[in-house]
Amino acid sequence: MWIEIAGELINLSRIIKVVRCQTDTEFSLRLYSTSTEFLEYQFKNHSEIELVYFNLLESIKSKPVDGFIEE
Repeated sequence: MWIEIAGELINLSRIIKVVRCQTDTEFSLRLYSTSTEFLEYQFKNHSEIELVYFNLLESIKSKPVDGFIEE
């Protein structure tokens, strides 16, 4: 399965972990293909990274882990 992130197509079948890395001024998303190798995408603000992360979850048909319940 493929998804577009920041203008690049990523094969999700090769991704084993997705990590949001956020500080007060930096926002990035890391897509791990092994325990140490990852692609990192930088975003301008909290809203952008949240939108990309939510779209990623929707694409892989995962439920968010922060308490949303699908009914």
